[in-house]
Amino acid sequence: MIKRIKTAKLRTKFISLLLVSGLLGLFTFFFLLRHIGEAWNVFSALPPFAWDEEALVAALREEAPNHTVPAYSAGENGAGQMQGFFALSDDYTGVYVYGKDDGLYRASAFPKVLHKVINGSVLDYVSSLTEEYIFSQEHMGEEHAHWYDMEFKNGTYTVQILSFLYLRFTYPYLFFCLICATAVFLAPMLLYLRKRTGQLLLLKDEMLLMSSGDLTHPVAPCGADEIGILSRELDELRLALHSHITREEESRQANQDLITALSHDLRTPLTILKGYLEVLQLKLPESDAAAEYLSRCLQKADDIRELTDRMFEYALIYEENEEVSPAAVPLSFFEECIAENMDFIRLAGFHTAEPPCLTASPSLTGRTVNGDTVMIKRIFNNLFSNILKYGDKSVPVTISCHAGKDSISFTLCNAIKTSFAGETFQSRIAGNGIGLRSVEKMMALHHGTLKQREEDGRFSVEITFCG
Repeated sequence: MIKRIKTAKLRTKFISLLLVSGLLGLFTFFFLLRHIGEAWNVFSALPPFAWDEEALVAALREEAPNHTVPAYSAGENGAGQMQGFFALSDDYTGVYVYGKDDGLYRASAFPKVLHKVINGSVLDYVSSLTEEYIFSQEHMGEEHAHWYDMEFKNGTYTVQILSFLYLRFTYPYLFFCLICATAVFLAPMLLYLRKRTGQLLLLKDEMLLMSSGDLTHPVAPCGADEIGILSRELDELRLALHSHITREEESRQANQDLITALSHDLRTPLTILKGYLEVLQLKLPESDAAAEYLSRCLQKADDIRELTDRMFEYALIYEENEEVSPAAVPLSFFEECIAENMDFIRLAGFHTAEPPCLTASPSLTGRTVNGDTVMIKRIFNNLFSNILKYGDKSVPVTISCHAGKDSISFTLCNAIKTSFAGETFQSRIAGNGIGLRSVEKMMALHHGTLKQREEDGRFSVEITFCG
């Protein structure tokens, strides 16, 4: 039942609340009207409704010796003969004179306010609403009639005094009942509208936050009705926009990193190719050496073609992350990559130690690594390219290999160029946003690791392949 109320439509809730508030207002009105007698007992002592009966009795006693009471009921004539006596009462007080011995009615002054009631004025309608509670039950009974013996010119008579001052209280109390009933009727409506208006203002603020670019602030829930559905959908829209913008930014950054890394990778074979061509330009007499360098030039040209093809492939399919094409790579391929790059840095003026011969070890015969040959070339090209840029030519470049049961590690060592003294190796490598970050990413794609160390002006980089 409660769940059904929570999920009801706004129109249904509003109409239901209107009906309930109307019933509460009517109940409040008639409840207060039913207890008008108790209210009169409380308010009758207040100045607007107070009645000084003792003062009136004292005034009547003082005035009574100046008047003669008719010997029989004289009606209006009798009242006229005792006009001065009856003039002491107000419009809400009735004074009646009876014989002391025989108890017969002699004369009276009827309250003027009752003439208005009898004549059918608005007070007649108001009094009819309260007649059951005051007029009939509490103020017209004999127990509320006050009797006094007074001396007139022609003897002692009994005077009855009745006050209808409560009729002065009827109008204000009826107005008070209407105000209370209206307040009870309007209070739930206003509170409900205030709550719903507050939720709409909250949604407005949330939309302004979203329009300003803040998509991290969650939209507060607003129930299960139409406004609640709007808040939930707005929050879903916020999450979708945030996710879309984040993915778009990541995709743009990934493509930028990919293009930057491939551009960096392209520079390495181009530099090598340029070095080989410069050697050929020297017109070496040995035809075998020239043929070897020509073969290397063709190989580097093939490497550049593969890298450019990969770049265009990723650009066309808009891949967010680069993927490897795994294959069984023999250790001889690693030897060729190392020998080729060592030869290149020797041409650039570096001293190199003898590279490891992996295929000569019986334990490594036939062993392979699951990887992508193009990406492995890029890894070694990047590492040696960093040596070419940051390494010290006076210190030999060494590379060692360690074969474990399920992994193969290569460690490349060299000294830091004097012009870069005082800077950390990582800060230099990351200065242009490429460096080892590209190698680390490619090693991660091979499920391998990259570790780097720097100590006493020397640095080393260790890469580990699983396999």
